[in-house]
Amino acid sequence: MKNFNAVGSADYYRPYFYRVYNWERVYEE
Repeated sequence: MKNFNAVGSADYYRPYFYRVYNWERVYEE
């Protein structure tokens, strides 16, 4: 799950925020 961290700085930042944000959204639904 920390593989995206090796992608890059902005590249890994996007999926990270998206994952956390998506998780919260999925949990709400």
